[in-house]
Amino acid sequence: MVRYLVQKRPFDFQIYNKAEQLGAVAVQHLWMKISGLYDTTPERAGNSIELVECYWALCLEAQCQGEPEHPDDRRTYLLARLLPHTLSNLAATVMPDRGFGPKFRFLSAKAENEALEQLEGMLREPASDLPDIVTFRDWTYDYLGMPKLSEAAKSLYRKEIDLLLDDAAQLMARDKEAAIRLTIDRWKDAKRRLYPRRRWKSPEAKLVMSVISYECRAALNECYSDVWTGLLCSDGPLRERYNLTPADVCFMALWHVIQKAPSDLPNARFDLFHGHIFALHPALGMLIRTPTGKELLGDLVSATLALPTLPEPQEMFARVRELPAFRHLLLAVEMAVCAYTERREEIALERTGPRPISHEEIRIHEERREERRRGKFRGK
Repeated sequence: MVRYLVQKRPFDFQIYNKAEQLGAVAVQHLWMKISGLYDTTPERAGNSIELVECYWALCLEAQCQGEPEHPDDRRTYLLARLLPHTLSNLAATVMPDRGFGPKFRFLSAKAENEALEQLEGMLREPASDLPDIVTFRDWTYDYLGMPKLSEAAKSLYRKEIDLLLDDAAQLMARDKEAAIRLTIDRWKDAKRRLYPRRRWKSPEAKLVMSVISYECRAALNECYSDVWTGLLCSDGPLRERYNLTPADVCFMALWHVIQKAPSDLPNARFDLFHGHIFALHPALGMLIRTPTGKELLGDLVSATLALPTLPEPQEMFARVRELPAFRHLLLAVEMAVCAYTERREEIALERTGPRPISHEEIRIHEERREERRRGKFRGK
């Protein structure tokens, strides 16, 4: 158990540790169990609540040190606290980030091993043109199937998200616990209005509630990222507790921190992987279990260590984004996303049984297979 003091308040986290060989680079790999983060039963959400409360304490600490409050801090906190009450199955339809499924353990293990073998073969193919960060962001957005909202859905979303959060965010300044209760009550009311008698009022209602449920997962990822940034910083508890080397810190700053940077647009940022964290996405879990994936991660750590000065965890993305080793890793991540998505689709077909397949679906499927075989992953 690791204790992290923020504003003189202790936060305790169960952190696991193992040695990891990333090609020629040996690192310590620290992590938290995913099963303790995304619990969607309020009674079992203790680990995630600890993360969210630590995130809010870090926000308050930054304000005490003179930093202005970010306009999204309160909304992020409230959405993350709402996560145990949301529609987890619908969240996964917005952008897939789940494993292959605990109800099909034998099938899951078999499928995962097959996916790993497939991915290693893809990674060993000669590299095609390497993606830059914009290409990677756009490709993963399209490939993972982020939904396009109609004007009606956008209007309903703005109405529901404002109703859910605006009053509660204002209330937080006076009574944080009351703000949490208000957010949960507003969510339950939205479910009653939009999902009466267990039937969706409209397709837009289902989509909007799915998107908000996904945003709650993304908010928890934000909390996770900020807490790991604090844990890994020079004055955090992990460096001394585990005697971390610069290589250890570089790897975990890549693995546990959201890869983001300021945007040219006001009140916006560039988010490389759409709120996902490498450590928490199954596609990256596959990548780090392949020999070539480990080598590519090790190459990036080595390239980072060769920089004139080592980046702090929150600076990692800004400092490595133009390195050739980072672009090689992004191509590997694209391949991992392909292998993960294809295996999920095959398992879904085995679970539900065969269905009629159109000639157009067959054509698209064969084109995708040919692109993967030739190492081209960004064509449409």
